[in-house]
Amino acid sequence: MATITAHTTRADGTRLTDTIYNSDHVNHVTNATALNTAKLERDGSVAATANQPMGGFLHTGAGAGSATGHYARWDEFIRGKFAKGADIVSAAALAPGTDGNYFDVTGVVTITSINTVAVGAVLRLHFDGILTLTHHATDLILPGGADILTAAGDEATFVEYATGDWRCSGYVGGSKAHNADGTHRNRDSRINGLTLSNNGVDATNDIDIAAGSCIDLTASAHEVLVLASSLTKRLDAAWAVGTGNGGLDTGAIANTTYHIWLIKRPDTGVVDALFSASASAPSMPTNYTIKRRIGSLIRVAAALQLFVQVGDRFMLKSSVQDVNTANPGTAAVTATLASIPTGVVVLAKFAFLYFDTTPAASQMVSFVASDLTQTDVAASSTNFTSANQIITGTGQQGWGEMQEAMTNTSSQIRYRISNSDADVTIYLVTSGWNDRRGQD
Repeated sequence: MATITAHTTRADGTRLTDTIYNSDHVNHVTNATALNTAKLERDGSVAATANQPMGGFLHTGAGAGSATGHYARWDEFIRGKFAKGADIVSAAALAPGTDGNYFDVTGVVTITSINTVAVGAVLRLHFDGILTLTHHATDLILPGGADILTAAGDEATFVEYATGDWRCSGYVGGSKAHNADGTHRNRDSRINGLTLSNNGVDATNDIDIAAGSCIDLTASAHEVLVLASSLTKRLDAAWAVGTGNGGLDTGAIANTTYHIWLIKRPDTGVVDALFSASASAPSMPTNYTIKRRIGSLIRVAAALQLFVQVGDRFMLKSSVQDVNTANPGTAAVTATLASIPTGVVVLAKFAFLYFDTTPAASQMVSFVASDLTQTDVAASSTNFTSANQIITGTGQQGWGEMQEAMTNTSSQIRYRISNSDADVTIYLVTSGWNDRRGQD
């Protein structure tokens, strides 16, 4: 067998002698010839036209590759090799396009899976708005095993590690991105926008709802609801989808507390609003399964109370005297603030007035307002939310101050005074309330 002797010089000056057998030389030449014949260029600019040698074996049975399709592999991803495809619309089973591997995702429908592309495929998704990515143990594995609520501008990278099974290998979110189940990056139960007002054409029956978003806190999925533009709903008509239409869930209109619910159809992503006398279980329209209470108001004397909302604070445009009690005594009194919504616990804001027509003697009078869940303690010089010195001999006297106390679901609070007789009257005047609407 013919041989070729090759000499190699080490760094220290000594030489190595290697023998290359002729058969190896023939194989090298043969393979090189095949490679040349196939015209396969290193940069991929020329397509392969024949099987290529790979360590003594030919690379056979491979189909045509794609230069722009979504079959990007990790080596391409590391080099930043992404091709921008046309926008894709969010859906329960997200369908990537075939014109790239980097897509803008439009719409607000919750994504629970991604259609198969190819094992090892890498996708980059840019979210144009707010939607929920739902974690699944195999179909859609998300960081920390928690759902993600996207924000406009967020991006995520996914790898198909098995057929139809995807892992999120990276998520880049802005300050509003968070886990939809409430954990930080996104355990965020805040209500963004969705301010209520009754400044429209029919302030007696209509409620205007500003654009905004929130999370459904009643379901384990904690799905996001996004109201893209303002909405007006009518309390004096049965619910129908769309602005300017009815909003009442069931029954006839009445003088009572109405709770305003933001509702959503998960199959279409449509978001609307609903009025219900129930603070926990409104009668939902067909296919609407996602909901969040965003406020509560009172209809009295055939009209909604006029109010102004700033964040969690609801202030009546005109204060209402809810309590007028003569000689209440010094024991605890449970008082109903009828201008405060029932069915929910809120922080009532009210003024009290202590009025004595004929003070019997110079004395310190104490007043204490409290939550009915707090310990009942007598009003005194060491337990009061307001106190004043009453001076005898000066005729009728009175004093008052602003107060606040948590209500129960019957809009009740407790109060006590340290002195009372037939000449004493207590007045409570309601000005508004703070409603956290589930944010705690």
